[in-house]
Amino acid sequence: MIVQDNFNQQTTSPDATKISEKVLLLDSHRKELKNIKKLLMQNDFQVLCATSIEEASAKISSTNIGLLIFEVSPNNNDFISFIQAIREGDIKNIKADAMIVGYSGDWQKDYKSLCRKAGVDVFFYKPIDPALLMDCLKTKEKYL
Repeated sequence: MIVQDNFNQQTTSPDATKISEKVLLLDSHRKELKNIKKLLMQNDFQVLCATSIEEASAKISSTNIGLLIFEVSPNNNDFISFIQAIREGDIKNIKADAMIVGYSGDWQKDYKSLCRKAGVDVFFYKPIDPALLMDCLKTKEKYL
């Protein structure tokens, strides 16, 4: 499998039959975005990347998303309304019952309870354990 360095391009695994879902990955930190994208692609997910909610909204207009993974931070402080709109079915091309995973490196704020109230299924604090993340995605188990 070839992993491209350009994180803004939609990429797929060579064996499309193994891809379980299309993933929208939203993170304002390019290095973190690249690392998580690589992990997802190694596990046969198709990944769309964005660094802002505005960019994410534009990218999802042409594809169906079954999984959303996003960084919770002051840089994307509209995440609560974005998640609520997804859960209410107001965002086209993201399933209302899509699995939503949030994560943050900021231990000072209570992002976990904000995410729970918004309808996030899983929340992690950084650093994210790759094995735990992949187990969660494959089993659809909720960690909140």
